[in-house]
Amino acid sequence: PMSVEEIRKAVIGMDMKGALDAVKRTVSEGMSLEEADLEGIDGAIAEAGRKYESGKLMFPQFMNTVRAAYAVREELDIPRPDLGKAVVAALDVHTEGRNTMALFLGVAGFETNIVEMGMMEDDIVGFCKEPDVTVCCVSGEFASVSSKIKKIGDMLTEAGLRDRVVYNAGGMTVSEEAAERAGADVFSRSGAESVFLIKKKVLERKRGKA
Repeated sequence: PMSVEEIRKAVIGMDMKGALDAVKRTVSEGMSLEEADLEGIDGAIAEAGRKYESGKLMFPQFMNTVRAAYAVREELDIPRPDLGKAVVAALDVHTEGRNTMALFLGVAGFETNIVEMGMMEDDIVGFCKEPDVTVCCVSGEFASVSSKIKKIGDMLTEAGLRDRVVYNAGGMTVSEEAAERAGADVFSRSGAESVFLIKKKVLERKRGKA
């Protein structure tokens, strides 16, 4: 919707008054505040995150958007949902994807458990067994990653964690088909977009249980 676009544009432009007005207008048009928060404010962070990933925004500019988003939430008393903890792991020596995902998840409001390099698949699934874990994100760049993400997906299913843990896999060599085969709940080439979709999914599941 147009009004969601206006929220995003204002937050990215750090136009506080514009953002507040746009959120209020969106809500008066019948959208819930939670929805306006997710689609508009989280949407703005995801958009800025995509630009940061592609090199169109520098890190400080990305963080300015994040700060503006947080300020709008504070001003409107939007409660921070308890999203739980995200387990974030690299499946090979390429930790850049893991670290970027951890950054975006932290910004989105998740507590993150960054798994150190060299942990095996069953260690990663072991971390996911902790009761407050709601997300498992794995990534890597080598071709061998595809079989590892499938193995983790199967192990999460065997451990009975798939209803509670949103699973996401990514990396240069991970295709959408491979992620789907592995049972990933969300997939995007962009880490920022992936986190937006993950948060949506976690909130949907929480609402389903509420």
